[in-house]
Amino acid sequence: MNARSSLCRHAVAAAWTLAGLSRAAVAQPGTLVHWGYEGVGLASVPAGTFRSVTGGLEHGLAIRADGTLVAWGSNTYGQLNVPSGQFKSVSSFFTHTAAVRVDGSAVAWGGQNPYGQLSIDPGVYVQAATGDAFTLLLRADGTLFGTGINDGGQINVPPGEFLAVTSGRVHSIAIAPDSTLVGWSGKIWGEGEPPPGTFRRVAAGNRFSIGIREDGSLAAWGYSSLGATAVPPGAFVEIAAAYYWAIGLRADGRIITWGALAFPPPAGSFAHIGAGRNFGLAIRGVACVANCDLSTMPPALNVNDFACFVNAFAAGCPTMPGT
Repeated sequence: MNARSSLCRHAVAAAWTLAGLSRAAVAQPGTLVHWGYEGVGLASVPAGTFRSVTGGLEHGLAIRADGTLVAWGSNTYGQLNVPSGQFKSVSSFFTHTAAVRVDGSAVAWGGQNPYGQLSIDPGVYVQAATGDAFTLLLRADGTLFGTGINDGGQINVPPGEFLAVTSGRVHSIAIAPDSTLVGWSGKIWGEGEPPPGTFRRVAAGNRFSIGIREDGSLAAWGYSSLGATAVPPGAFVEIAAAYYWAIGLRADGRIITWGALAFPPPAGSFAHIGAGRNFGLAIRGVACVANCDLSTMPPALNVNDFACFVNAFAAGCPTMPGT
């Protein structure tokens, strides 16, 4: 095996474990793109290159290639008062935000803290998830921490260890080590009651949830009247959910939107997506995944994946942890 082949095979393995999320997509740093609602300065996305992007009620947040965090849009509730440091995870669903620094410390701001959603216990964390007035954090040991409003059991986190967590308006879904899903709170519409099976990713919106199954296909559950659960066919590598609409990213970098207020997405190739209440955000680039061709037949990683990944690597996709 030559050095190039060895490097790419190591890159495939690294992509599976980056940030502790199994079978996660690795986002290539790129420039930001906005579409949909343009008020309160949302369309004025910051310049530079970014690794991650997300949206809240009327504000956007993105982690730069150097790990620093930037926010833009409305600052009515202090949403734009971002703290200093280098970050690896950020989440905002309504008016407050939670983020995890590279050193594992966590911080939250905005939303005026009426229910204590900004009060975070000391600890080492790897991921943040926020709902409407509550905050969840995934600890380095895989357990969950919750704080904020609890009128529906939002912060009654389940015991055990998890790989990732996401929160909607009043419910949350976590991915267990065996890739099955666990949900809690907000079960009036079934949004907190995931289907059986194994999943790569999950996203939660307002009264609905979406997951990417092992074969790349989508599953959705919860409130269905506004079309957010009418998921499109095909294979996806990333999803984002807002109030009543959702965004999907295909392996070739194309963006698909559906549900209420599903504004037509921009054309081109993208590496990462985020959703606000009525606007979308994306990072231009190449989406890199371990199962690059999203094949469903064993073995999971095959020669087609290798060829696909080499092409992504040649296109400049960073594949090593910390890059």
